[in-house]
Amino acid sequence: MVDVESRDNLLRQSEEMDLPGQLIVWFVPIAAGMVFDFYKRGSVHPVYWIGAAIMGVALLRIPFGETELWHGIGTPLLAPFI
Repeated sequence: MVDVESRDNLLRQSEEMDLPGQLIVWFVPIAAGMVFDFYKRGSVHPVYWIGAAIMGVALLRIPFGETELWHGIGTPLLAPFI
């Protein structure tokens, strides 16, 4: 059983992870699956490529979300909820 303090420390560490750490955590398992698939089947299943592309686009949203362009779009969209 995990005590509350250990769980809170783990959550805090995951929130503070830098971009290279996030890349390792999220892309290495996909890359490992691609390598395994290529080794066993001789080709990589399209789902791996699709998943990697979607995750790449998701990473791009982080710097885009801090731009003035996005704030100009996002502020009116969120206004009814705030």
